[in-house]
Amino acid sequence: MIKTEMTKKKIVSLVVLILIATAIQTISTMNGASEDSFMDYEAGLRHLQGQVLYRDYYLPYGPLGGFVFAFFLLLTPTGGFALILASVTLNVISVILIWKILLIATNSLRYAFYGGLITAFWYQVQMGGFFHHHLSYLFVLGAFLASICNLSQRIKIIISAICFSLAFHSHQNVGLWGLAAFIIMNALVRGRLFFSVKELLSFSGIYITGHLAIVGSIFLFSDISNY
Repeated sequence: MIKTEMTKKKIVSLVVLILIATAIQTISTMNGASEDSFMDYEAGLRHLQGQVLYRDYYLPYGPLGGFVFAFFLLLTPTGGFALILASVTLNVISVILIWKILLIATNSLRYAFYGGLITAFWYQVQMGGFFHHHLSYLFVLGAFLASICNLSQRIKIIISAICFSLAFHSHQNVGLWGLAAFIIMNALVRGRLFFSVKELLSFSGIYITGHLAIVGSIFLFSDISNY
């Protein structure tokens, strides 16, 4: 009975946060979309028109933002709806990730709710809409969540390594600083630097493979010198 009641409270907490994140981000995007947001918007349009990034046009950051936004353009009838949907999706996912991270770390639904609430108003609202920095933050948060979830160590390593590789190619600085924070967190919480030597080698191998796959595709289909 107690477990069922707690589950209901968790569901209500998360649903309320999702509704708040959706509402505040929709309002922000409709009234405050910035020039930065339209960088990814334009990249998505160019991609759908058949232009190739780093060959036909240039961006001073990783390629994933434009590709992700192109997906939202395919889902919606107009660019405006695509911008709103993309922005809301990032904000909602960030709230869910923070909520889950805090719920596991503190075992407190109250702290998880407050953290999610702050995130709903802070995460992306100040930018107005979808932005590649925040896409990169999502991957970093995904890596942090994977590291504390009840998963096998192998799965944790795979998910974390892939997330940090994707974070880097969304925005290089965020990806690198996120990885640095991840290493520091592990050192503080586990009392040792990162994983064991074997685990570290596995993480590094997957992380590097992710980089090689993305950089290799740019080398084959675009101009790697512009990246």
